[in-house]
Amino acid sequence: METKKFIWYPRGISPFTLGPVEWKEVSGKGKIYTYSVMERANPPYCIAYVELDEGPKMMTNIVDIDFKDVKIGMNVKLKFIQTEGDGPPMPFFAPA
Repeated sequence: METKKFIWYPRGISPFTLGPVEWKEVSGKGKIYTYSVMERANPPYCIAYVELDEGPKMMTNIVDIDFKDVKIGMNVKLKFIQTEGDGPPMPFFAPA
């Protein structure tokens, strides 16, 4: 049964149908739903929920911006950043 609904985080069972999921490529575009700047961290970082254009919200970090310029509703785009060592690249978001 196809629902045409997107989900995040990746999983093998749909929470809508309890059946298998089908992987789909999405646009990589979205808007900041909410965020918080961790100023006391070293280095500081901005954690956010981004609402993808396709619907689901995902927790991520906002990069490539002065954190005082981050705003709710700001358009952002996906940017993969390589992790340390042999880990996979991780999804972050930057201003669109």
